[in-house]
Amino acid sequence: MQRFLSLKILFMVGLTLAFLVSFVFMRSIVHERQSYYHSVIRDIARDSVRPQTLTTPFIIVPMSEQG
Repeated sequence: MQRFLSLKILFMVGLTLAFLVSFVFMRSIVHERQSYYHSVIRDIARDSVRPQTLTTPFIIVPMSEQG
């Protein structure tokens, strides 16, 4: 009976370690994709956003001075 209990505990510890290793791999993939996302956002902002200039139409009215 003691042998089966120790085998079950050892199996649970092994599964826990396997889950932790896979969790670390998934976390690194998520972190890598987040950094790619932020770099793409910075590249798009740098390439497409320029200082804005407001120009209005000029109306030229010919005048002559008399007098």
